[in-house]
Amino acid sequence: MSWTLKSRGSWGEATSSAPGTDFPAVLALPGSWHWFPGATTLLVRKDQWPSLAAPPVIDAITPITGPAAGGTGVTLTGSGFSGTTGVTFGGTAATGLIVNDPGTVTCITPAHAAGAVPVVLQNPRGNVTAAEQYAYV
Repeated sequence: MSWTLKSRGSWGEATSSAPGTDFPAVLALPGSWHWFPGATTLLVRKDQWPSLAAPPVIDAITPITGPAAGGTGVTLTGSGFSGTTGVTFGGTAATGLIVNDPGTVTCITPAHAAGAVPVVLQNPRGNVTAAEQYAYV
């Protein structure tokens, strides 16, 4: 997603290169947005501008291993987590999802067969797969 921002006092006009997909994704995020149907710009409070940044990034998963029975509390750290709707481990949804702040998400691992699995954070600005996999033991 590529945004152009123009200041309008404490608000700003946000214009997207792909408004058909970007506007609904942004409007689903918590924050201060205003859009008038048919308009080509989205009004955004200036303190919300960082939410229009690139898709989220996962820097680390802690811990990176847990039992196949699941139930391990896991913390994902990174950036751009506002609006996150879910986390999956090997395609199975985690439970107890909490978006603590824009850089930290916590959740509980589901049960899964032993082995390394991808961890995917689901966000309206784009799903992201962690470079570091989680290993069930």
